[in-house]
Amino acid sequence: MVYLHTSMYRGQRIYMTSTQRKEVANHCRHILSMAALVVAERGTEQHHIIFSVFLAGVNSANDHDKNRAIGIMRAMEGTGISCNVTKSRELLEAVCAEQRARADFGGNAAEVDWVSFAKERGFRIVNLGL
Repeated sequence: MVYLHTSMYRGQRIYMTSTQRKEVANHCRHILSMAALVVAERGTEQHHIIFSVFLAGVNSANDHDKNRAIGIMRAMEGTGISCNVTKSRELLEAVCAEQRARADFGGNAAEVDWVSFAKERGFRIVNLGL
């Protein structure tokens, strides 16, 4: 649902209705809550939640939830056999920083398209646990 309303095409977040924004925010919070439970169990099979946590962080409207997503991803680092979590976290941190900068200079954080941003900055991430 979050991907469907935010990441299907460039600039999609800008045109969301207030109802869609509320629904996305609720889903993002739910994703982060569920992910925190998975991480708390300290299992080694956490790779399947990386992309969901990433999307929740990118699409959260407040810094608290963005930082929570970054923290969850940081806690997951070292549990898998690749560096996908680290690279995903680094991309999330970069996107969130760009969103904050955009908002600080009178723009809209929703203007930052994470797919285009990743391409422009040379981030190459493949999350096989989708």
